[in-house]
Amino acid sequence: MTLFNISLKNIRKSFKNYLIFFITTIFGVAIFYVFNSLSDQAVMLRINESSVSLVDTLGSVMSVISVFVAVVLGFLIVYANTFLIKRRNKEFGIYLILGMGKVKVAAILIIETVVIGIISMAAGLIVGIAASQGMSILIANLFEADMTKFQFVVSKAAIMKTILYFCIMYGVVLVLDIIVSGKQRLINLINSGKKGEKEINRNPVLCVIVFIIACILLGTAYYKVTAGMEDIDSIAGVAAQIVKGIVGTFLLMFSISGLFLLLVRAKKKFYYKKLNAFTTREISSKINTAVFSAGIISLMMFFSICCLSTVFSVKKSIDNNIKKLIPVDIQYETLHTSDAANDPPIDELVDKLVKDKSNLEDMFTVNMYYRDDDYYYFNRINEYMHVSDYNKVARRFGNEEIELKDDEYAVIGNMEQINGKNYLKPDGAVITINGKEYKPQSENMYYGFVYIDNYEDCYGKYIVPDDVDFSDAEAHMEVLMADLKGDKKTYKDTNKKMYFDDVVYGAREGGYYMNVYCKYEIINVSTRLTVVLVFVGIYLGIVFIITGAAILSLKLLSESVRNKEKYTILRKIGVDNRMIRKSVFTQCMIYFGLPLSVAVMHSVFGIQTCTKMMSFYGKSGLLYSILVTALIIVLIYGGYALATYLGSIRILSEKQE
Repeated sequence: MTLFNISLKNIRKSFKNYLIFFITTIFGVAIFYVFNSLSDQAVMLRINESSVSLVDTLGSVMSVISVFVAVVLGFLIVYANTFLIKRRNKEFGIYLILGMGKVKVAAILIIETVVIGIISMAAGLIVGIAASQGMSILIANLFEADMTKFQFVVSKAAIMKTILYFCIMYGVVLVLDIIVSGKQRLINLINSGKKGEKEINRNPVLCVIVFIIACILLGTAYYKVTAGMEDIDSIAGVAAQIVKGIVGTFLLMFSISGLFLLLVRAKKKFYYKKLNAFTTREISSKINTAVFSAGIISLMMFFSICCLSTVFSVKKSIDNNIKKLIPVDIQYETLHTSDAANDPPIDELVDKLVKDKSNLEDMFTVNMYYRDDDYYYFNRINEYMHVSDYNKVARRFGNEEIELKDDEYAVIGNMEQINGKNYLKPDGAVITINGKEYKPQSENMYYGFVYIDNYEDCYGKYIVPDDVDFSDAEAHMEVLMADLKGDKKTYKDTNKKMYFDDVVYGAREGGYYMNVYCKYEIINVSTRLTVVLVFVGIYLGIVFIITGAAILSLKLLSESVRNKEKYTILRKIGVDNRMIRKSVFTQCMIYFGLPLSVAVMHSVFGIQTCTKMMSFYGKSGLLYSILVTALIIVLIYGGYALATYLGSIRILSEKQE
């Protein structure tokens, strides 16, 4: 029988042993292909011109991220292959006893690795190509593409890139296989099944001390990144909290590994019931030998949860903001200062710069005034608006109108960060304008804004009576707002040029200070941000979840191989299969659950931090994003846990050789 036939026979015989390896590789190849074919998917949908540059940006970002992902997946494949070799040590020992040289054993390993690599890569590409068609629907929604132009797309560039990267990964695996097979001694191969993990007993006092230190580190880090965030004013301060979180995680895992057995043994009735004593010791042994890997996986899961939750939340919030914060199609702004006193009013500028006003409707103009010469300073309120002007905006935007007496003022704003600051009293409850005092009409700030944007950026504005004279103001801003007639979607690229690009160019050529904000330009910018965030977040989040789950799965399956003799003895002394399955299930769930539980605990505070940092986009999608993230974790992480349990039961049910 040739070496190739032996290799094929081994693969067929050991297919169940390779199952986790197959699943992991197929997932890796599929995800790698899907996210590297995004550009081709978008191009085939014939998206509008304004989104073409976004497709190029997305392709460039995915290429950079894919290098990092390839390193992570390469490590995972090498780790999985190491497990498979350990699983078959005794088999390789028998080959050597029968007279087969180490070179031929290495050749069998190489053939098996190549065949398995080809099969798993082909299966992964098939799954990836199918999944990428579903990704086209997501791209179409993000880019507002016409789904009638949808075609079945196979990206040759993505296929070649995937094959290249995974060939490099398998090349590394082949080299390691040769090195490992060459170094193994026959006696070690034959007796590999009899070797178990050394039991580690930790000092309980030391574990308690380490646990307290871990709680202090994590507690202070949690506080600093949430309630105490305003006290962090440098990158070094942020880095310090990250370091405390990482160190605290590893110390927590170390202390749990020593305290788990001690705490369970204290409950004697529970501990000595059925197989609980055996199960507890097995769990303790597994945790003790996996402190570092459990800490790494916990941090990876924490990153995945925060990453997925944040990007979905930002995506949902920006979508809602576009509907709520951009109620007009066009906004022109011109700033009049003492240096530009002769600039024409905004109505005249628009008449001069807009070639065709026939498509503009519902136009109105409002004014804002700056009383100080530091009107570019945004750390406090310095903008003033007459109440009649603001009410025009409020009516058009659907916000609450304001009524003021002659000696009252109000404050409007929409940034959540300023709600806790008393902007109603910057210099006391009463403000003075032109020698006249004005008192606050309300203790609360009114929700409102004037400038259109994709996030809530109104720091606050004073709303004052119409009779307030601002003739001595250092500067004032004129804002003209308008809508476009007709079905805007059918000619929005044309409108962008006529009412945005040409006006900006004309103002620059004429030497005028003029800002132009176009609804569709803001939407395009928002789409650029959300698309990149969503795809990068999903890409990294899912890869990290798969990596963490696969490492746990392989470690637990490896433990099952080593511990077969223990379960054989349990059966000999009368323990039934139901109790054994329950014990294995408990071990599996706790082994998978511990890193996830710590990651979820971190995420409770991490998501709050991410939400605060990006709160100007809002929080409307937070619950939705958390639910989506939870579903992804249940499907992938939970799926690996279930597959590991079933694989462990199968391994432990095999007859002891």
